[in-house]
Amino acid sequence: MAELSLDQEITLRKTLAYLFNSVPRSRLVLTDAGIPQRNISFSDSAADNWFMIIEEVKRQEMMVELVRVALTFYPKNEELQSLQAVLTGTQGNTTSPSDPSQPRDTPPPVTEDISSTITKIQRIITLDEDLSLALEHMLNLTREADALQRMENDVIALLGRWNSLKRQRDQGMLTSDEANRQTNVLRHAVLGTLERMETRLSF
Repeated sequence: MAELSLDQEITLRKTLAYLFNSVPRSRLVLTDAGIPQRNISFSDSAADNWFMIIEEVKRQEMMVELVRVALTFYPKNEELQSLQAVLTGTQGNTTSPSDPSQPRDTPPPVTEDISSTITKIQRIITLDEDLSLALEHMLNLTREADALQRMENDVIALLGRWNSLKRQRDQGMLTSDEANRQTNVLRHAVLGTLERMETRLSF
């Protein structure tokens, strides 16, 4: 297994800190990759967290697993694609039809096991206070699965509501209790939409 250079490690840390910027989201990636978390001290800083995580991952020799799982959340991310190619020694063949990493302008293929994608989205909705990642996955599904194309606008509307809620919360326009109440209402709406998507996919 190849190792990353210092510059590549920095790129990985910055990329993961941007994509997985909360503690619950970071823990979700580590759990899916099977990486032990007992030696990792988490804080409010995503950059600090991912510095500690990557140091532990290097000690565990599980860098390939970390990048592989991160790519299941963001399969079109070019930085992660490039780093996976370095780690697996496939730099010269990163865009072949059999490679799971896809160029940014090519949507990833619909996997046969869509139920696992649905399960992953359900976990994100339950574990992560930020609904953005779950909604991004749902939006990808509507664009990849023919049976879900008519639901794209529904997911876009939910994403708009979430972004508006976050903006109002961050600007202090909502009390903490009201922000939590509206978040819970929206979370139920997202879960309901996901259930409808699953029903359509079953036919």
